[in-house]
Amino acid sequence: MLSVNKVFNKSFELFKDIKTSINLGDIKPLSFKAVDTYLTCPRKYNFSYLQTIVGEASDTKTSASQNSGMVLYKVVTNVLKESYKSGSLCSLENMLSVYDRLWVSAVFNNPADASACYEEGKNIISKFYEKNSSLKERVAELPSWKNKNVKVPALEVKANADIGGVKIIERIDRIMSLPDGSYEVIVYKLSSAWGLQSRAASLYTAAKKLFPSRKISVVFYLLRENMKLSVDLKKEAIRQFEENVKSVATGIARKEFAPVKGQWCSFCSFRASCSVWKGFIPDKTRMRLSFSKFNMYLTCPRQYRLVYVDKIRLKPHSFFSLGTSVHEAFEKFYTYDGIMTKPSLRALLSMLKESWKSEGYEEDGVSEREYYKRAVDMLTSYYKSFVAGVAYKKAYRIEEYFELQVGEKALFTGFIDRIDELDGGKYEIIDYKTEPTWPNERIMEDHKLQLAIYWLACKEGHITSTPPVKLSLFFLNFDKKITFDIIGNGSGAVSGIDISRIISENIKLVDETVEKIRASEILYKKGSSPDEVFMPRQNDYCHNCDFKMDCPLFII
Repeated sequence: MLSVNKVFNKSFELFKDIKTSINLGDIKPLSFKAVDTYLTCPRKYNFSYLQTIVGEASDTKTSASQNSGMVLYKVVTNVLKESYKSGSLCSLENMLSVYDRLWVSAVFNNPADASACYEEGKNIISKFYEKNSSLKERVAELPSWKNKNVKVPALEVKANADIGGVKIIERIDRIMSLPDGSYEVIVYKLSSAWGLQSRAASLYTAAKKLFPSRKISVVFYLLRENMKLSVDLKKEAIRQFEENVKSVATGIARKEFAPVKGQWCSFCSFRASCSVWKGFIPDKTRMRLSFSKFNMYLTCPRQYRLVYVDKIRLKPHSFFSLGTSVHEAFEKFYTYDGIMTKPSLRALLSMLKESWKSEGYEEDGVSEREYYKRAVDMLTSYYKSFVAGVAYKKAYRIEEYFELQVGEKALFTGFIDRIDELDGGKYEIIDYKTEPTWPNERIMEDHKLQLAIYWLACKEGHITSTPPVKLSLFFLNFDKKITFDIIGNGSGAVSGIDISRIISENIKLVDETVEKIRASEILYKKGSSPDEVFMPRQNDYCHNCDFKMDCPLFII
């Protein structure tokens, strides 16, 4: 059924968009970082790019660490730029000579940091040469900005493009001409790559403006891992990037700079004065733990070490993609702001299709079509059981980020799937589960602990005006909802989740776990055997582990 008020409001918003879009071209050119900053937090974009406010003082140890990485990245990438100036890679001797010339250790507060970074950079360059010196490829050429009749190597290229009247700018480290006539756009990354599809879409759009007739591929070169990460760029990613650019430009034109909470808040220079945190500044000596990170260590310290210490990326898996797709569909469904009084089942399934992730099915040797059908069945059952026949209401919060100090040593961070506002100003926390099997007693206790942490985050972080009165799990594969009342806290409930008991029982475990992780990391860095300080542990998830083939406990 159509809502008359929504039709009027949407028409008015459309009129505003048409009026605003006339001025989008007047907005200063947007880099990918600027677009990403606005999407992460409009307030931070305003302070960083428009008002250029100097951030509040940051933690000295953190800043020094960041500076060390930034200096290392700058020196290494400048060496690589110099090394390709002839059109192909120069000798290792010349590369190391340039490296020594460019190295400036005076930027380091601690000489030991400078020495360690110098050796790491030297190692990166040596391995880079070993891997790339025999490749039969040359740097592409572009007209010089000084003289259009002179061609120069495409190194550290600044490229521009236009998206819906909005100018975007990109910086490309290197463009290579491949034997098949195509061009390879390369960007160096020192740290772990993130947001690959979106950044690749930005790079592709800018490169296409330079070489409209060439086939373009996008590669991130991970310097520490000495590997190329080729991006299988999807058309949907390009379309989404273009929509993001226009959305960001429209928000800037309208001067919409409200703060948004997220996982980068802990590193934000403007947090102390941010209204969404209400003055809460976490103790930076605490270890940051998500519930999954904490649980991974308890389940298998070896897997924890490989993922969080050695920084080895987990492979894409079908079950991850299924869960992410379903969660994103629900996020769209419960933030729906269209002209219908209630989005239909067809709309929900359309949201699933828009959100669908295709990674991991081929790697797991399973049928993506069957998994998609399973997701459709789950959402169809959910809609019929929990949406049809009741009034639709947008969620109070979706994917709400939180930070919670637990015990003396940990800072728990995470996202709450959904919070609903109930009648009488009460609240319910909801968590979706897409697991294919019904949880055993131990796993159900883990779920209860997770819900207890969410409840405490709502209470301590003032996410809700009063503490939630219900904690619910949707087991979508079984079309079941389990709701727990809160025992204690003046609720009068005699069965459910005893928050005080669960938290008090686990605070000691959290502190002990942090101590064990930190002690193990120190021993590991000093050269102790990895599997002795981070011991493998058999568990219910061993059969799905990415690292099982070389695990001493795994039996084929």
